[in-house]
Amino acid sequence: MANTNVDKRTISNNRRGSSKSCDVDEHGPAINTYAAVLIEWLDAEHEFGWQEGNELDDDEPILNCFTIGWLMKETKTHVKVCQTLTMDNHAQTLIIPRGMIVSITILQQPQKRYATISKR
Repeated sequence: MANTNVDKRTISNNRRGSSKSCDVDEHGPAINTYAAVLIEWLDAEHEFGWQEGNELDDDEPILNCFTIGWLMKETKTHVKVCQTLTMDNHAQTLIIPRGMIVSITILQQPQKRYATISKR
């Protein structure tokens, strides 16, 4: 039978000298992650400099973008995803306004992950 005892420990990140308090069970330090998602969204376009005329061209292509990342936050106005997670940090974030989002597909539900602590 698996040990269901869980305690709190502080895990150090030697590279930056920071630490994070996390749950530890029989598998080791547990890290809760976020949902992995695929977001299809419409990108805004910018033309540099002055353009002749004031007519809008209906034939301008709208660029469909696809972003895969960890769903960090959802609000009524926007969605925030990141590409990289560590035990206590995240990087390469992208905030997409909801009005530009075509679809959000959940690729993987959040689940408990276990940190690997190497002894050097």
